Amino acid sequence: MTNASSSRASGTSTTSAAQRKLRILCLHSFRTNAKVFETQMSMAGWTSEYAETCEFVVVDAPHAQSGEAPADVVGFFGDGKYCEWWNAKKSPREDADGMEYVGLERSLEAIETMCDERGPFDGLLGFSQG
Repeated sequence: MTNASSSRASGTSTTSAAQRKLRILCLHSFRTNAKVFETQMSMAGWTSEYAETCEFVVVDAPHAQSGEAPADVVGFFGDGKYCEWWNAKKSPREDADGMEYVGLERSLEAIETMCDERGPFDGLLGFSQG
């Protein structure tokens, strides 16, 4: 018995990916935001190319920018509320080698919450830091 026929037999219904749009969680790049990423996807033709098959759910990172946004972003979109997923810094601890990713834990928690509240998602699309 197939999944569809067993679902009908049990009185429940399932929606396969073939019957609905794929839901893609989209994470923008460093010191940009959801609006910037939506514009980038539109300019690349993705939103029109995949309009019938995908729903792109674009979200903002939970941290306000901790420094200046990239000049090209500000030049195109103007001053605005830009965000970041984390900020990589050289670790100040003498016993640590490498980098420290400030805010990463909170960002991972925020993504998990987004999945719980706005999911389910079929995929993840990240650009640069996203």
